[in-house]
Amino acid sequence: MFSKFFNGSTYSLIGVVLISVFTFFGFRSLFMELDQDIASEALMAAFAALFVILPTSFLMEREGESRLKGDKRSAIFQSNLVDYKKSAADMARVLKNKKLTSEELSELRENHAFLVILGSKKSIDASREFISKCQKIMEDSDENVDGTVKLTAKNERDLWDSAIEFLGAARDGLDLGQDHFDLQAEKNAFRVLNEKQTSIEQKFSPRQELLGGHEEWCEVRNLGTEQSSAIKGFIKALRAHNTALKPKYTKTFISIIDTSIRSGKVAFFINSIDKEQKITITFAPAKNQNVVQNVIDDLAVFKPQTLDRKDGSCNIKVVIPYKNRDHSNIKKVHLAILDYMKPHKV
Repeated sequence: MFSKFFNGSTYSLIGVVLISVFTFFGFRSLFMELDQDIASEALMAAFAALFVILPTSFLMEREGESRLKGDKRSAIFQSNLVDYKKSAADMARVLKNKKLTSEELSELRENHAFLVILGSKKSIDASREFISKCQKIMEDSDENVDGTVKLTAKNERDLWDSAIEFLGAARDGLDLGQDHFDLQAEKNAFRVLNEKQTSIEQKFSPRQELLGGHEEWCEVRNLGTEQSSAIKGFIKALRAHNTALKPKYTKTFISIIDTSIRSGKVAFFINSIDKEQKITITFAPAKNQNVVQNVIDDLAVFKPQTLDRKDGSCNIKVVIPYKNRDHSNIKKVHLAILDYMKPHKV
């Protein structure tokens, strides 16, 4: 019942009355010295209360407005930061994988749609430019392996420039204040980083297994049917002597792994095969000189070469003729594998 009468407006009115009463008694002693009547005193007390209430109300409203604007700016900043980071992360993923798919383009387009809501004009323009370049690359490419288009070196440079442009626009959009970021200098520096990264990746390319196995390895090497058949027959013949041997196909070579040893141990690598079906293999590095000598003796008919390494170990490289499918040659390689693997089976 009382809540109907004592609402927010009533409490405000009661506050005004109390301020007026306190002001009246507070200044009463002063008024008495001025020999004013009670009506004048009440009127002056009311005006005094107004002078107190109005500035206080004004200041409180301004403070409320400032707080509201601050909360709004903070919310927009956080939202922008999330959108910018999401777009930048997806751009970086495209460039890291060095390939494009229609799914990735859809994600980039979705990110762009969210940027339109709160993002800065420059960041929206930069995002659109990046997506347009990606679409152009896919449209102009004839390559289509599982819906994937690989990026060329020029594609990477162009897209990295657009990505850095977007990052610079995002910084401007966040309005960081006293920001001395030099976009052009960063783009130039990033081009140098990318060139160094490319040379490093070429030097230390990861030995990732080819999902297509033997067929894909032969396709990467542009091998003919007879060469492909010789490689397959060579591995099959070795596995006939030792079923624990397992091939692992990578872009650089075929690793022949002895799975009978815990966690597997690479015995040798098949490097290449020429048109005369001579197969070049290289045994994994070995420091034990007795092992090295035994392997050389086993393969002496093929005149093996030793390749010294900085750590004191050495590789043994040998060329195996396999055009006539000579099984005596396979037996010699098998014996060499046994001698090489002996220390690892103890």
